[in-house]
Parts: sequence; C-alpha cells; structure tokens
Amino acid sequence: MSKPRQKLSVDIPLSLIKELLSESEIKMMQRRVMIGKLRQHGMSVRSIALELGVGTDTVMRTIKQIAKNSALKKFFTEPIQKTSLKWVFGEIGSKEERN
Repeated sequence: MSKPRQKLSVDIPLSLIKELLSESEIKMMQRRVMIGKLRQHGMSVRSIALELGVGTDTVMRTIKQIAKNSALKKFFTEPIQKTSLKWVFGEIGSKEERN
C-alpha cells in the first residue's frame, strides 16, 4: 500500500534559498527572469537568445513555463508600482510624474 500524498507547502526565506542553491542554479534562475523581462519589453526569441547567450529552445521553454504558471505570468505582466517613498537620493519619479 502506498502512502497518501500530502501537498507540502513551505515558505523558504530568500537567504536560505541562496545558501541551498549552487552558483550555476542561481545564474539559471537569473537568466529565466531576464528572459521574462526582455520578452515583456517586446524582444524576439532570437534576440533574447543572442543577448543572454542561451539557445532559442531555452528561451521558448522559459516563455512557455511563464505562460502556464499564473504566479509567474502575474510577475512578468504586472506593471511596477510607483511609490512616494523617499530614498537616499530623493523621491522616486519627477515632479511632473507625481502631478
């Protein structure tokens, strides 16, 4: 008899993820994010592949993965929220943007 499958959901802190992943795994994750961002900006599959030094299959696989996952799709399609927080060098955005 097999064990019943439990859906495991664990929140893992970012600092722990960085410790658990190897350098190459972190680079792969960074490339995937870059692929999504470049595609969001309208770059072609071939241009993204050339820019990042990966194959077109890698770009296509990542784009399909983003399209299938609602959380990833939301991350790559939601516009960046502007805030009125003050940073070290002043407020974000110009005065014209805030008016």
